[in-house]
Amino acid sequence: MTVDEIYEMIGQNVYNAIPVDEWEKAEVLFRGDNHAIHTEGVYYSKGEKRALDVHEFDVAIEFALMRLHKKMMPADKSNPWNRAVFTLLPSGEFNMEFSLVEEEEGE
Repeated sequence: MTVDEIYEMIGQNVYNAIPVDEWEKAEVLFRGDNHAIHTEGVYYSKGEKRALDVHEFDVAIEFALMRLHKKMMPADKSNPWNRAVFTLLPSGEFNMEFSLVEEEEGE
């Protein structure tokens, strides 16, 4: 699976999980690595932030993200990340930002 196919899969799943016709933006946070992924999301409709039911997502997304993490994390660990935010607009435009966040104890 290519990186573009992973992005397309995420975008389609996010779009399908939005329960209203009119929305401004959706954001999904992925936390994890190439062993496990935790997902949570929100969408904005009529200026209100609402929870996105990520349990509606295809479970294949988690495996695709673990593969993406492995592809982006070469042996020298020069491109580390443990969080990614996928933002989708109704136009189909999207962005995915990656970051490395030190985990706090108990998180």
